[in-house]
Amino acid sequence: MGHVTREEAKACVGKGWHKFLDDVYDVFDRVSGGTLAHKLADLVLGPSYEIVQVKEKFGSLNIYFSQRSLTTTELDTAIKKAEAASMRTCEFCGAAGTLNDRYGWLKTTCSAHDKWRDDPPRGV
Repeated sequence: MGHVTREEAKACVGKGWHKFLDDVYDVFDRVSGGTLAHKLADLVLGPSYEIVQVKEKFGSLNIYFSQRSLTTTELDTAIKKAEAASMRTCEFCGAAGTLNDRYGWLKTTCSAHDKWRDDPPRGV
């Protein structure tokens, strides 16, 4: 798997969660920058950390990363914080939201964007 860029990650979820991705990628950039020794190791061994997948799953933001070395607490914390905040934030606009069920499909939306669940999906 290759590294998912910030812009590629934003294309995977609604605009309401882009701030959370920016927060995670800011920490990622800081953590993966490192010292000269770290940069040389990255050249020889490949990146220490890579964000490999970003998606919405069961109504929340999910960010997956791989690492060559031990997990960084700062990056873990940023990802957990973003994923938790997504459960309270409308994926479409970023307003306060709740987890809503549409015939088994889950989305976190505000009351203005909860209309996505009015029409049943085809075949139901």
